[in-house]
Formats: sequence, structure tokens, C-alpha cells
Amino acid sequence: MICPQCKYQNRDDARFCRICGTALREDDAEGSHASSLEPGLCPSCGHQNEPGAQYCASCGAAQDNGHEHRPTEYLTPTGNQPPALPRGGFTDIVSQSFSVYIEHFWPFFLISLLPQLVGGVISLPFFFTENISVLLLIAVPITIVQIVLSLLSVGAATYGVGRHFLGLPINVSNSYRFALAQLARLVGVFLLILLLIIPVFLLSLLLIYTPIASITLIVLPIFAFFAIAWLFVTHAVVIERRGSINSLTRSWDLVVKQKNWSLTFGYALGLVLVVAGIYILGLLVITALSSISEILAFPLTLAFGALVAPLLQIGLTVMYFYIRARSESYNHKQLAAELLHVAQ
Repeated sequence: MICPQCKYQNRDDARFCRICGTALREDDAEGSHASSLEPGLCPSCGHQNEPGAQYCASCGAAQDNGHEHRPTEYLTPTGNQPPALPRGGFTDIVSQSFSVYIEHFWPFFLISLLPQLVGGVISLPFFFTENISVLLLIAVPITIVQIVLSLLSVGAATYGVGRHFLGLPINVSNSYRFALAQLARLVGVFLLILLLIIPVFLLSLLLIYTPIASITLIVLPIFAFFAIAWLFVTHAVVIERRGSINSLTRSWDLVVKQKNWSLTFGYALGLVLVVAGIYILGLLVITALSSISEILAFPLTLAFGALVAPLLQIGLTVMYFYIRARSESYNHKQLAAELLHVAQ
């Protein structure tokens, strides 16, 4: 039975939506309304409890006690508590990011491997020809394919992290299908950001003959400000189902208007440094192995890139949930209402 409020697909015999608590049948809706008039009457099963009871003695549902009805806490399909949303600051974000990746290693690795693998294969012509005309001819379609695959991978990974925090399994093909459904908006956001940063790029060209200090003091801070302000546009598209322009304003509101820019900048910088440190150490190992056998260099670099890439996107998504929980009291029921009815 589909919930009329959040569109979640409940079981056919369900009386109340397990995500938002909305009554699914007319008699239950009337009973829920009546419970606000009859103290002690359970809105879920109709059992008459003693006035002031916090939970129903018959079915265990939380009681509203004359206040506005609030549905029970979100539980996973197996009836368990979902993984806690991050609330402990940077260390909690990093810890949860590694935990999410380790728990769902293969789905995230395969999600990341696809663009790496396809990109490596379609880039092979660059190694076998020196004809400038041919290279320029194939450079444009290869770049477009890489951008599209990267956007799909980012969208699929973001969706996967959302499912983790709802206690749901992560499937590679389903994650990519979901991202594919959002591709037009993801591409739209990418193009909008590209158009918006062109003025900054032109400014940097004007300053190309000026001292490096001038570029550092003017151009880089502008880039940094907008990069952080729009850091969560992908999450606004994938998690919140917002359009391209709306996703830009949503990220701006979350980071800038809600005064989270400095915190977001610091945490994002920390995540980048952690991932970059892991990547550099891995490249040093690959370089050492390549000195033994040059044949290993390309496949090892490809595999290691796919191995490290998910960690940053997972970390950014965990940070997105942290910012929302911190600033908007975001919870699992809101996440489920935003994500699940899209995934049906």
C-alpha cells in the first residue's frame, strides 16, 4: 500500500506508514483523530490505555497524550535502529566515513571502478598515436564521457551513503539506475557551475601577468568561497530531489546563509588532506612496484584510484548529513521521506 503522504511502498496489510506515520486507511485515520479527543486511546491499535501512558500496553506504539500526533521513530525493514547520523564533529565524520566504506566496500569500489575503467580504456588511443589532429578529435568525446560517468558515479555513491544511514542494502546496479534518473539535473548543475566560474577564470587571465601574490589574494579566495558554498549541490539533487538551479541555492543556504561556511571549509579541507595522504602513500607503493615491473603500473594506478575515490565522496556525504543534523535537526524520518519514495 502506497502512503499518500510520502509515497513509500508499505506492506498491503499495513495500517500506518512505517516512514512518516500517516494512516493508510480511512477508519485508522478517523481513529487517529479520535485519539486526540479520547485520552489514552492508542492511535495505532485503538487500545484504551491509562491516561498519561507514554507507550501503548497492547502494541507498544508511542502515545501522543493529547498533543499533536508524532509518528514513531524510523526503524529499518528488519525492525532495528538505523546507523546514527553523525553529530560528533570532524573525528566522527572521518570515523563514520571509514566505517561506511568498510561495511559496503565492494559496492562503493565497483561504483567508483566503472568510470575509472571506462576512462582508462577510451584513453588508450592517446598512447598509440602522436597525430595532433586525431588527438584533438577524440579529446572532446572522451572528456564528455568521462564527465558523465563521473557524475553518475558521484550520484550513485551519494545515494548509497543515504541508504546506509537508513539501514538498507547498497546495490551497484540500483545505485547507478537511481543516478541515471537524476543525470539531467546533475549535468545541469555541472554546466551552471561551469558558467558561473567563467568570470573568475577570465579574471585570472587578466591577472596572469601580475605578481603571483595578486592572483593568490584575489582569485583563489573567490574560487574557495564558491567551491565551499556549492559543495552540496550533488546532495541537494540526489538526496533532496531538487532541480539544478534550486540545488545551487539550497547548497548556498545550507553553507552560507546558515553560517556554516567556515566549518564546512575546515572539515572539507581535512577530508581532502586525509584522502590525499592515503593516495600519495599508495602512489609511492605503486611507483616502487612499477620499478620491478612496468606492466603493473597502469592497472595498479587504475585500481588504486578506484579504491581511494569513494572515500572522499562518502566523507562529503557524511559531512552533509552532519551539517543538516546540526543546523536543521535532520533525522532518519526526513531522510527516508526524501530518499525512499524516489527509489521505488
